[in-house]
Amino acid sequence: NIYSTTPGGGYDWWDGTSMATPHVAGSAALVKSLFPGASALGIKALLLRSVDPVTAFANRTATEGRLNVARAVNCNSAPKVWVENPDPGFKVSIGDPLTISAIATMCANPSGATVTANVNGTAVTLTNRGDGLYTGTHRPQAAGSLTVTVSASANGLTDTRTITGTALANYRVYDDAYGW
Repeated sequence: NIYSTTPGGGYDWWDGTSMATPHVAGSAALVKSLFPGASALGIKALLLRSVDPVTAFANRTATEGRLNVARAVNCNSAPKVWVENPDPGFKVSIGDPLTISAIATMCANPSGATVTANVNGTAVTLTNRGDGLYTGTHRPQAAGSLTVTVSASANGLTDTRTITGTALANYRVYDDAYGW
């Protein structure tokens, strides 16, 4: 229910992504104007982690919240972390690589935050791409639940995201030469 312009100079009530996109783009531009050193990924993490939680959005949206640009532009040198991969409820076969990708910044700036990750308490080495994206892999050795925890720390503050999933004892297929 957003009143917006329409082709030909008119106005009408619209909703959905066509109306959400200009709000997010404007919010990103405002963040960039206040934090010139921000990376595109840093802005994404800051906006995603600055939402107002909304109970009705639980398990319906990635953030489970509503955009709050005021919180984003007043981040007060706080680190923000967003887990891009794996998705909540992920499944991975034992021995297969579980890719972990996270965006971690301080007020959308890709430098200044210390990032750590672990799976069920076992540290995962992350590689920093330089723009706020950190990646690593973990190979589960047993079936059961997995908890991926990624944290970003700076200025005595820490932001943490936890994603849970399952390691499965599954069949794996290999192409190999048959020997008689």
